[in-house]
Amino acid sequence: MFIDVLHHSLDPLSIVRDASRLCRSFILIKDHVAETSLDHWTLRLMDWAGNRPYGVVLPYTYLSGQQWKELYRDADLTEQRVDRAIPLYPFPFSLIFGRNLHFISVLTVSSH
Repeated sequence: MFIDVLHHSLDPLSIVRDASRLCRSFILIKDHVAETSLDHWTLRLMDWAGNRPYGVVLPYTYLSGQQWKELYRDADLTEQRVDRAIPLYPFPFSLIFGRNLHFISVLTVSSH
């Protein structure tokens, strides 16, 4: 289970490959997806505000939906389910910080 951590890695593929190699049934990923420059800047602001005070590494490695699909393919994973409508923020904050910038995916190893 990876919850909001892969975008803090410079090489998320190697981490997901290791998980794919070790998993018995499924991998759960909750992270961010950025399709536009506005998405990237919104996520950067959120990351900076929430993590910078604690010294968390902030490489801002946000992937697009297509890049996530390629990462799953390269890690020999099959996406069983994805949810991009995650109601994390109340109105009106959801208009800024929601916008389908978050997702949850359930993945299985393709060779299992």
